[in-house]
Amino acid sequence: MCRALSSLSFTAAIALGACSGLETGNGRDAPILVAALTTSDVDPVDRDGKSFALETVRAGVERIEIHLPDGVGCAGLPGLVDGSTGDSEPHTSVCAGGDDTIRLNGPWVVDLSSGAATPAIPAVSVPAGSYRRIDVRFAPVDPRDGAVGDDDPLADETLVATGTASLDDGVQPFRLALAFHEDARFDADEGVSLALDQTTDVLLELDPSAWFATIPLAECAEDGDLEVVDGVLVLSDGGGSCSAVEGAIKDAIKASGELREAP
Repeated sequence: MCRALSSLSFTAAIALGACSGLETGNGRDAPILVAALTTSDVDPVDRDGKSFALETVRAGVERIEIHLPDGVGCAGLPGLVDGSTGDSEPHTSVCAGGDDTIRLNGPWVVDLSSGAATPAIPAVSVPAGSYRRIDVRFAPVDPRDGAVGDDDPLADETLVATGTASLDDGVQPFRLALAFHEDARFDADEGVSLALDQTTDVLLELDPSAWFATIPLAECAEDGDLEVVDGVLVLSDGGGSCSAVEGAIKDAIKASGELREAP
């Protein structure tokens, strides 16, 4: 029976493997890596310590790159397309980078609140060894791919989030919408070990506590330097100290990743 992922806040179940192994040719199954893209359960705070509680977070994912352990390759593993010709067809799993990287081509829409990915992310087997790095390429969602409609808030955006901001004059709803093409790197200093005939759950965990930490968002809101639309505070480039909000948040998001084995 397939092992279920733990229920975590803002979890997007990105299944990099199925629940049964794939034959390696030596009578044993290759390891299966099952990953979940998550945020930790700590809400963002701004530069002055004001809380911004997240309620929904959704993102567009263009591809996932699994960097293989030193000395092993993906050539010959079942289910992978030979990437020597630069294969980038949507929704293919590719042995890439001179066979030292497994690339899963999207695109996908990941609802980090519910754990749903649209469409489903394919199963893939991986070589045994210690894994230290997985990259996730975030990119704007194209409505023509069919995962969202033209009127969806995520259409032509990469990440959208909603929540409530704790300001001096009370709690106010906020929304964030960012459009960018960037890789977020998820590292594990000690590595995550995968053995033959093993299914391992790992977390690709983003730390939202750092996303707003360099920006005085609450102060900007109270000074009128951020736009308010229909009672909702818009976290976008504004005036004063908040003239470069979008770039600062984007950089903080892509730098906040950690790879670790699920508890």
